[in-house]
Amino acid sequence: PPLHMASLKVCATPGTFLSMLTHALTTEKEEVMGLLLGDVEQTPSETKILVWGISVLTRSDKRKDRVEISPEQSSAAAVQAEKMSETLGRRTRVVGWYHSHPHITVLPSHVDIATQFSYQQYMDPHFVGIIFSVFNSDPSHKGRVQVIAFQSIEIPVASDVPAPSPAPVPSSSSGSSGKGPGKNLTNLGAGSSPIIIDEDSNDGSMKKSSGTLLPPSQTRLERIEIPFSVEGAGHAPVPNTLEAIVRMQAVMLKEEQAAFHEANNAHPTSSHPLTFMYNSAVYQKSICRLLEYGCSPMLATLQDMLASNLDEIQQLKEMIRIRTPK
Repeated sequence: PPLHMASLKVCATPGTFLSMLTHALTTEKEEVMGLLLGDVEQTPSETKILVWGISVLTRSDKRKDRVEISPEQSSAAAVQAEKMSETLGRRTRVVGWYHSHPHITVLPSHVDIATQFSYQQYMDPHFVGIIFSVFNSDPSHKGRVQVIAFQSIEIPVASDVPAPSPAPVPSSSSGSSGKGPGKNLTNLGAGSSPIIIDEDSNDGSMKKSSGTLLPPSQTRLERIEIPFSVEGAGHAPVPNTLEAIVRMQAVMLKEEQAAFHEANNAHPTSSHPLTFMYNSAVYQKSICRLLEYGCSPMLATLQDMLASNLDEIQQLKEMIRIRTPK
């Protein structure tokens, strides 16, 4: 049966979900993105996309409505998946991607849907996308995070109805994508947005842009929402959550350093001292933001791990007490 007819689910480990959410909350000015690492588990009744790791990539372009990565970064993610396979003793590969929508809807844009379709065609039919809509508030002005997972499908256009010509797609990958509520964190749903493989790009880089990879004119693309849940891995080995957050911090720091040096070297001979002072202040502010948004979740994770370990120790002591003869 077609993929969208099967029972497809996306399951992420708690540590992986925390890593993705932490990454999405690191900035409200630009989109961030990464790749999902895990595997596909198929049974006669359902197909599960299991996600137990992420690969945080250095962005080659940072904008509020677009994010780009280089081909080298994509290759690095595949290498990271291979190393993770050796470390965990379970097959790990790239199974999808995630990115943030700061201050906008959680629903995927037309560009997102077209990009997702291209991934499913040229990479893997099980490839999924996840979107984190962050820095929004509900009517009561409380902060709200929404998450969806999605795939794309082709919908035939009725033969007696002329197929509409594709409307120009704005360069914003976060443009209008339909209306309707997403799923709150307390009731995770599905839907997502993807990276466009821009075949016209001279450097072959993957990007979210105005280019669309549309199927023939007698079909149109639609999103399908995939059930998304956060589940423990049981006794299966999983990567260390703290290591993922530390790697994320290192990547974000590298981006800020590159932006700082680029700003100061734009006009090395005519740069005014005040320009250097301003750039330095912006850089220091960015570093403080990384410390706040990255280290706070890390400390929370440590506290949760400590509480979990103490509970496990107490349970083991109780088991020993019960089994030990008097």
